[in-house]
Amino acid sequence: MRRCSPRSRRPTGRGASPYERLDRQAIASRFPQFRLPEDIIGLWQADYSVLAADDCVGTMAAQAARHGASVHYGERVTAVKPNGDGVTIETDQATYRSDRVVLTAGAWMRPLLHRLGLDLPLTVTRETVLYLAVTHPEWFVPGTFPLVIHRFPGNLSLGSFFPSFGHAGVKALIDRVGAVVDPDDPDVAVRPSMLERIRAYAMDILPDATGEVLWSGTCRYTMTPDEDFVIDLHPEHRSIVIASPCSGHGFKFAPIIGEILGELAVDGFTPRDIARFRLGRPALSPPSVIA
Repeated sequence: MRRCSPRSRRPTGRGASPYERLDRQAIASRFPQFRLPEDIIGLWQADYSVLAADDCVGTMAAQAARHGASVHYGERVTAVKPNGDGVTIETDQATYRSDRVVLTAGAWMRPLLHRLGLDLPLTVTRETVLYLAVTHPEWFVPGTFPLVIHRFPGNLSLGSFFPSFGHAGVKALIDRVGAVVDPDDPDVAVRPSMLERIRAYAMDILPDATGEVLWSGTCRYTMTPDEDFVIDLHPEHRSIVIASPCSGHGFKFAPIIGEILGELAVDGFTPRDIARFRLGRPALSPPSVIA
């Protein structure tokens, strides 16, 4: 890789944030917590933040209810049926009728859309995350330790580290390497081989890590071939909005994606440029329409 000036600040486009390009020496000087490969180059964005996911979801659900939404938990959707100019939604508890529906089914998006005549190349994987003990916890708090996304060359895998926030230890993961699973598979167990792989990687990058795993768990990723989201109207049933903000990096965009989905549902279009997220893009091949 080309070595870059550690202070070069790049111009940004609309909606982007300023960032700096840092070579290995500049990264080591600014963040001595790391032991990095020789040819590494970093992109540093100073105004990063960490979202408390549970608090965010709870707050947004409460705000929706305050503005008149009816929130139902624990209902399994069994069918979504276009019905004239509207949609019928059947669950294991009730049947609902709506002029529009927004589908954000996560890992269940592919089988749900299959019943609506679309076959999207979505792959569900079981990913593993660890929280590791460190010798000097004060080195790994927000403002001292950055949030890290480490792109491995030649593939779609990412190594990530998060500062200690609301938990003990440093969060570490290598994502997009988990086993492909069925969305209904109840197995959430951590595989020892994956745990050891992430722990070895973390201890190599973070010399201060002790190797002690404070907590481990798994989650599900829904991957598209090009890592981008899926945001569009159903090509045949325009009362159905499809949204799979997936590939492991969708949550932080929830407010803006919610606005886009609202525009598509209410107006049938959005003034925002979502061309890269449309169903007809090359990476989706385009999606097969099932007769």
